[in-house]
Amino acid sequence: MSNNKPKNKDTCEIIQRDAQCVFIDYLDPVPGKATALHLHPNILHITYTQSGSGTCVIGNSEYELKPGTINIVYPYEPHAFITKDDNPFCNYNLKIQFKGVIPLGFPRMIKIGRMRRSFESKFNKLYDLFHGAQTETSKLEIQVLMFEIFIILIKQRVQYEEEANPSRVNNAFASSVQALQKPPFIFPGLDRLAKQCNMSKRSFTDFFHKMTGMSPRSFWLESKLSYAARLLRAKEYTVKEIAVICGFANSQNFIRAFKKRYTVTPKTFQTSQTNY
Repeated sequence: MSNNKPKNKDTCEIIQRDAQCVFIDYLDPVPGKATALHLHPNILHITYTQSGSGTCVIGNSEYELKPGTINIVYPYEPHAFITKDDNPFCNYNLKIQFKGVIPLGFPRMIKIGRMRRSFESKFNKLYDLFHGAQTETSKLEIQVLMFEIFIILIKQRVQYEEEANPSRVNNAFASSVQALQKPPFIFPGLDRLAKQCNMSKRSFTDFFHKMTGMSPRSFWLESKLSYAARLLRAKEYTVKEIAVICGFANSQNFIRAFKKRYTVTPKTFQTSQTNY
């Protein structure tokens, strides 16, 4: 136990000095569906599953989502969440930004056990505060609740065997992945992507597939369509405008690709406001 004290002290100092809660949401997905593969720079992603079941995919590894468990995703790690057809999960997603060093050493999955009710109430309150009227008092309450959640995680992790620090993707690779995920969605080509990471094309392609489970071009197309789906839900742009924003040569190409991915046309998707 004494060996954990210096590590816990360093972790607490980092959290107090550099951590800030930047977002929390409640995910209630459609049965059998998956979120788009994505990553967060400088963000520690903490999920708490309240009910149901599913899978958290990080690179090529899979971690179970089940009630009363915490799953942790470190910065620059491509990940996605997949629901079960018969019992889809419902979970809170807390995103913590760090100004400097990210604290490491938390297990990928933590069972909360007897502290579940207390832990869940903190997430409930944190969600309500974050999405309510923002005052100086509520901002302080949000930080306090975030600290309390970290305290529980630090206490819980000593019950688990020591894990190696998570693999960290270098900044060049992370930048390459991010560039494929946002407008103007112009595919830069494998030569350029590999050169940015100081790799051969084959090495880059193999490494990319290992980290994301897709080829660079497939990942790029999936990102375009996922971004288009968000714009369609917002109802701020026409289908033709979204086709341009997402880098499609014309509306027909966009409609064809979107229907292949989501089984309905963009217009039908936009009108129905269904989360696919």
